[in-house]
Amino acid sequence: MGGAKPIATDAASHPNHHLVVHVFDAKTGKAITNATVSINFQLLNDKGKTTGAVVNVPVVVMHAIGQRPQSTHYGNNVVMPNRRYSIAVMVNRKKTEFRISRTM
Repeated sequence: MGGAKPIATDAASHPNHHLVVHVFDAKTGKAITNATVSINFQLLNDKGKTTGAVVNVPVVVMHAIGQRPQSTHYGNNVVMPNRRYSIAVMVNRKKTEFRISRTM
């Protein structure tokens, strides 16, 4: 729907995940369709500390196929090998962090 260009799943970088965030209005529960969103991620070491380069995600504004704006989400395809990550998300100048573990 807008934003950066989607990274194709068959791109040279071989993205293996679809990293997105859904943004909802706390009062109405409806999807926010015009948020300003940035996402980046960084590896975590065994002690839970960030390490290595920060990877900025070129954010695309998307809807699920056949869905209306209520399915609006923000993100892109990324390369994330099986490791632990810190994911930083900024929405309309408010920042939060998520920590995930990718295992197969």
